[in-house]
Amino acid sequence: MGAAAGPKIALFTTYTSDYQAGPLCSRVNQAYATRHGYGWVEAVGDPSRRRAAGHDPPARHPTWDKVSLLLELLDGLLAGASPRGLSPATTHLLWIDADAVVLRHERRLEELLDSLPADVELLIG
Repeated sequence: MGAAAGPKIALFTTYTSDYQAGPLCSRVNQAYATRHGYGWVEAVGDPSRRRAAGHDPPARHPTWDKVSLLLELLDGLLAGASPRGLSPATTHLLWIDADAVVLRHERRLEELLDSLPADVELLIG
């Protein structure tokens, strides 16, 4: 019997098109994901969909777009689909803020995962 397959990782981010740092950081993080064979999802929202309070339906701040995207990805993966082009074999999702970049591209996420106890299912840091 062969060794167990390692994790299949995907990174994801979202921002609105009026956020100048978004595309810059996204390019850096996509390069990191590509280098290591990770999936990559970038969702760019329309800032004009924000509405003043009191409108129906009420507007949500774009910060909440990450939750919607996470639910979309999880729903698709759990259904065996390929949401936004991700492999249906994806086992780990990593959110990265739109203003954050991976600085040490030589380091793999598996190094972090390997250092965690086996029962860890959610890591926030």
